[in-house]
Amino acid sequence: MLPDIERRLAALETEVRTHRRRAKALRLGALSLTALALTVGGLRAFADPSSPQACDGRFSSLLYCFGADTPARASEVNSNFNALAALVDSKVGSANATPAGPNSGGTVVIGDQGAANLGLDGDDIYARVDGGVSTLFLQRTGAGNVAIGGAGPNPNAKLQVNGTVSATRVETNELVVGSGGSVMRKVVTGTIGTCSVPNSAGSGSVVPFGTSFSTPPIVFAMPEEPDVSGCTSVRIRSRSTTAFEFQSWTGSTLTPCDCIHWIAIGQ
Repeated sequence: MLPDIERRLAALETEVRTHRRRAKALRLGALSLTALALTVGGLRAFADPSSPQACDGRFSSLLYCFGADTPARASEVNSNFNALAALVDSKVGSANATPAGPNSGGTVVIGDQGAANLGLDGDDIYARVDGGVSTLFLQRTGAGNVAIGGAGPNPNAKLQVNGTVSATRVETNELVVGSGGSVMRKVVTGTIGTCSVPNSAGSGSVVPFGTSFSTPPIVFAMPEEPDVSGCTSVRIRSRSTTAFEFQSWTGSTLTPCDCIHWIAIGQ
């Protein structure tokens, strides 16, 4: 009886050792497959594509796309930061940008600097196209009303300025008003005499402009008679680049005026 039990116990031990070896082999195989899968997956996750791949058509094709819960290479992350920084610089200007000028520069640059763009700095705004100056449009479409310095009394006016206006044409320091209008370089005004003192303007004299025109300007004169007596008209006798001569009349008689207002417009 005892020898039979010993044989059966030895057989069971052999069977247990066999099962243990098989289980160990299966565990090693599973670990090997897992390691292989992780290695392949890691290589795919860390593979540096030949060019950045955009995650969405709305985004720049210069950016790398990363999957959720996947490692990313530092070079790819840095590349994304550099691409974003370059994009921001191209749109709003670099912190070290040069002042805005007719051709380039600007603390803030809106648009493609190689095409139509707007350059701004602390005190300048330049509209540019292809590296050269261009026209700056305000309210180009629609109603097009522009108010500077606050709303004006005429809501239908295309341009309203509350304050002093100084306008020049950069090339020649001239102003042109209206389509096909005459070129104006200077507008000078003055008053002859003291309107509160009767006859203080006299009946004729030479009046200096206080500045020089390149050619004799057009001169307009208007008498003012607060005491309702005295001259009724003013005649311009001569004009030069620095002065004009007038005479004041009542009918055909030279008559002094209380005061005369005049304006000279020319180049």
